Amino acid sequence: AGIKYLIAYQRLLQQIQYFPTASTPVLCDNLQTVRIVNNQDYYVTTKLRHVDVQQHWLRERIQTSQDLQVIWVPTAEQPADGLTKLLPAPQHRRFIELLRLDF
Repeated sequence: AGIKYLIAYQRLLQQIQYFPTASTPVLCDNLQTVRIVNNQDYYVTTKLRHVDVQQHWLRERIQTSQDLQVIWVPTAEQPADGLTKLLPAPQHRRFIELLRLDF
């Protein structure tokens, strides 16, 4: 769902005639998902509930355009977790560090 919003923002920026030169990185902590969207040849060996293997629009979009880049990061270094989950104090401190908000 997050990439859908990202694509919508990219379209909005294009409407106001702003064209970024670098690709937008999307951080993902699921290796199988990263493999599915990045590899030309793939074979799904698991039943992932959160990846719709019937509809590969995201895979096609990433492979045909160079404006999005899906990159694997370890779960401990995933900054989005601080926005989607309640974190214990040590993980919250790490989240603040990842956002570079610690002074």
